[in-house]
Amino acid sequence: MLDPRFLSSKFTIVDSKLKARYGTQPFVFGDKQWSNISAWIENDLKFSDRVLETDVLVARMMHADCDIRAKNQRIWMGIVLCAARSDQMVVFSHKGEFEQSKSPKLRARTYKQGISLYDLTKIILDHREELVRWSQAKAQIAPVVAPVVAPVVAPVVEAPVEVLDDWEDFDA
Repeated sequence: MLDPRFLSSKFTIVDSKLKARYGTQPFVFGDKQWSNISAWIENDLKFSDRVLETDVLVARMMHADCDIRAKNQRIWMGIVLCAARSDQMVVFSHKGEFEQSKSPKLRARTYKQGISLYDLTKIILDHREELVRWSQAKAQIAPVVAPVVAPVVAPVVEAPVEVLDDWEDFDA
């Protein structure tokens, strides 16, 4: 699906504000950026209908027309840059609670001198496929159900209650 001939350029910063901040130096992909991208992929697979949009975007990055290809590559670089810079280490559950993600993490080497768009896209798509396989395997594992034991009911014993007719006679 991916062709290195069409994705031969380096990953560049496309946002003008971030260009002013980082300058001409390449964006560094380290452990923190890979974990942020991993959390983004997991959230995208869990809670979003944009999975098909990612497939369409990657397919358009391989288009024969160079204008369509360049436009979609810039869109893809902006999405990945936004995901790499956002800190989303905690994943929301469907119940609205916080939970630490137990999914496989994205592990890749640190790219300090820049990364090609082909390598970056390949790493992201491979990790996405790994997350899909992990979630399917997790769904196949049936949870262990503990046997239900009926609670033991103790017999109710009524204690005699004295009735006071006159509160003045009450000695505490």
